Amino acid sequence: MKTAFNKEEMQKCIDSCTNNTPTSKVYCANSFNERFEIDKTQLFTNNTSGQPYLVVKNIYGTGGHGVKFYFHNEISNLKQDAQNIFTQTEIITTPKILVQEYIKPKLKNISSGLHGAAHYRVIMCLDITGEYKYIGGLRLEKKDTFISNTSNKEKTKLFKESLIVDDKFQEHKDNIIKSLAKIAKIMGISQFGADVIIGENNKFYILELNDGHGISGQLLENQAIHEKYAKSFYSRALYNKYFMVDGLPIRAKYHSLFTPNDKAINNVTANAYR
Repeated sequence: MKTAFNKEEMQKCIDSCTNNTPTSKVYCANSFNERFEIDKTQLFTNNTSGQPYLVVKNIYGTGGHGVKFYFHNEISNLKQDAQNIFTQTEIITTPKILVQEYIKPKLKNISSGLHGAAHYRVIMCLDITGEYKYIGGLRLEKKDTFISNTSNKEKTKLFKESLIVDDKFQEHKDNIIKSLAKIAKIMGISQFGADVIIGENNKFYILELNDGHGISGQLLENQAIHEKYAKSFYSRALYNKYFMVDGLPIRAKYHSLFTPNDKAINNVTANAYR
């Protein structure tokens, strides 16, 4: 299964599974000018003052890098920036950009009248039965910026809290997990952290799934994310006849550990951290 997805391929997977995602379009050089003039009026209808109109991402960007926000009066800048990306053919064979509608998040810790950004990092793993399980996550919020992850250069303080204490996430939790599991199955990934926004309209929006995200930090450690990640991996390895060690399936090589109970799996997980 393919596990390396650029943003265009990932968005196609998300769009095929749910309507709970920002309206998105991918443009390349030979279609941008004509298609964008049509799409900007028909699809991107956000007219609220004081907040961005569009979000633009390089489809090969990662960690929040290459994400830019444009207001209504900055569309000419967007066109110029797009052309700059399209001319970088020596870096990318077919340069493209992903353009999305901006979703204003529902803020919790920022005073009324101030702008900010907020999203949820939802962490899930595939278990030995083939089911995706929610194992924890964070809510991240930052003021005076439109991007709430830590890779941006803004110096404002990032607020973090466990999803356990977030009422809005709990309200949408079942539907979010169901949608993410469906997307992850199509993408063929077994462990991931998904970025999700709950908008001011109280609707959730799935932005992307990251199978290479970080799991460090005290709040995640308090939720035992490391142990749950390891348990997911080693339990699937033990039960997978195609997972080889020294020419033997791992379940055959370590047959004494291969019993269908959590004690055996926990023993292997504990050994992995020594």
